[in-house]
Amino acid sequence: MMRALEDYKELLKSTGSDSCSLDDSVARSLNFEESRTQTEKMMHKSRLEVENEVRSLKAQLVQQKAEVEKLKVEYGWEEPARKKMCVLHHREVDSLQEHIQKEKEKNEDLKQQLIKALEKDAKNRSQYTQLKQQYLSEKAEWEDKLRLSQKDRDALEERVQENSQAMLLLQAEVKRLKVEEQLLRSSLQMAEERDALLSEQLQEKQSAVSKAQACIVQLQEANLRIRGLERQFQEQEEVLRMAKILKADLEQLPRLRKENAQIREENKLHRQTRLNVRLMEEELHTAQQKVAQHEALQLQLAQQAVEIEELKRCLASWEALAQFEQTTL
Repeated sequence: MMRALEDYKELLKSTGSDSCSLDDSVARSLNFEESRTQTEKMMHKSRLEVENEVRSLKAQLVQQKAEVEKLKVEYGWEEPARKKMCVLHHREVDSLQEHIQKEKEKNEDLKQQLIKALEKDAKNRSQYTQLKQQYLSEKAEWEDKLRLSQKDRDALEERVQENSQAMLLLQAEVKRLKVEEQLLRSSLQMAEERDALLSEQLQEKQSAVSKAQACIVQLQEANLRIRGLERQFQEQEEVLRMAKILKADLEQLPRLRKENAQIREENKLHRQTRLNVRLMEEELHTAQQKVAQHEALQLQLAQQAVEIEELKRCLASWEALAQFEQTTL
């Protein structure tokens, strides 16, 4: 703004000097015209044309002087505004200097912050290098664990496949054993019922035999007493009676022995049936143990699968972190 005011002053000065020089030049030109009118203009131009030119030049001179006066008046009117503008300009300059000083201080703070940021960036780069090395080490370790886990999983899957086939066979065998167990239990129940019935019959027969034997003893004693009292009179009759009684007893004795042998055979069959049932129960218990082992193996395989998935997620997170660090660098 100050430069513009100075340019304006120089313009006014140049305008004033131009007006003075114009007067001088006009005066010189008039003298020159007068001399030319006496010598050379007599041959080329008429006096009238020269006067017209002079009048035109004078009119232009008057007009230029009026413009110069007008500019002088305007310059006088604008002098307070110019001073006010100078004051405002100085204030603006001071404000700009203060702003520049603040900007310098701010720039210095920014430089310090930049230095700290560069130091922090160097520290972060060092930490990143350490983390990257740690990541690569842990990644290799996890990859080794993953390979071992996959190897174990493949082995477990093969074992599960084998155990699945064995389990199918065991399940079929268990079903067969269960059916056979039901049949044996039914047979055992029937045998126990029959044994109970035979035991009752045997007890009844033994009771009858005991009663018969007791009766025989009583009869013998009675016969002895009778023979003692009536030995002479009833000897033949008693002998005949004893013969009949003994004959009847001898006829019943083979039948009782046969029934007793039959009962013993049935008891032997019952004992054999109980032994078979016990063996079946042991086989069933063994099959149940194998099924429990297979279920434990399946549970272990499921745990291995969960651990493998966890390792995969951990590896994926490490890879994502490494990719993020690479993109940020």
